[in-house]
Amino acid sequence: MIKTAILGQGYWGTKLYQTLQKIPTCDVKQSIDVKNGQNIDEIADDIEAVVIATPPQTHLDLIKKSLDKNLHIFVEKPICQSSEECKQLDSLVNDKVLMTGHILLYNDCTQYIKDNIDFSQVNRINIVRNNWGRYQKDTVTPVLSFGPHDVALLDYLLDGLEINPVNKYNQKIVNKNVPDMSDILFQHKQISINIRYTWLSIPKIRHVDIFSPIQICHWDDMEHTVKINQNYVNNERFDYEPDQTSKTFAHEPLLNEMSHFFDCIQNGTTCKTGFSHAKHITKLVDILND
Repeated sequence: MIKTAILGQGYWGTKLYQTLQKIPTCDVKQSIDVKNGQNIDEIADDIEAVVIATPPQTHLDLIKKSLDKNLHIFVEKPICQSSEECKQLDSLVNDKVLMTGHILLYNDCTQYIKDNIDFSQVNRINIVRNNWGRYQKDTVTPVLSFGPHDVALLDYLLDGLEINPVNKYNQKIVNKNVPDMSDILFQHKQISINIRYTWLSIPKIRHVDIFSPIQICHWDDMEHTVKINQNYVNNERFDYEPDQTSKTFAHEPLLNEMSHFFDCIQNGTTCKTGFSHAKHITKLVDILND
């Protein structure tokens, strides 16, 4: 078993801790609560892997210290706050696994959509990620918080995401340092992509809608359900009883993700969201967050 320490005991750190208990090759030896003054220097000498679930502004320093300790590293998204921070890791990365939590790439709905939607025909993609979030005292914007998810998703679905001139509207409602709400519109080839983010939403919403002349797809990630309407226009009329497929997935993306991390450590499997992938996604997020 791989002796593991987890840094961070907040909302997501707790979810990660619970998930790690389900992985036969993982032995969680330490759980370090950085909010109460504990730090990475307290990691025991026999620890082999570290899971970092702390605020984004702490990631760069913790990754550097973990690399110095020669540990395998899983870090929640974003790997760093910018590409400039990522560059500081280039000369430090070694043969250990350095993986970032782009969880949508371990979601069965993502693969189902990629396998069933003809993206050469798609004209529009709308994405909404709204929830009741945390008051941000630092530099974490809605784009930095949510954006890595959707940039990684779009980059995968579209076989490489291109971001052409970005139109963005930010709204400060409560926070003084960063926006509480962001609306983003940009172009990828023939596809217009519209994204809305906010952490001031009473309902938690995770929707992706994909539109083409021959297919419409709706993904409700809260329900783990994907619905696809095929050939929904007949004789210049919308078909009110279209050929619809609806599939609900009973899956655990976080378990898929963390199982992959330990498989990479134990069996040398190529990491799907390793350092080079995280750098690429961070460059794209930088464009949206500019």
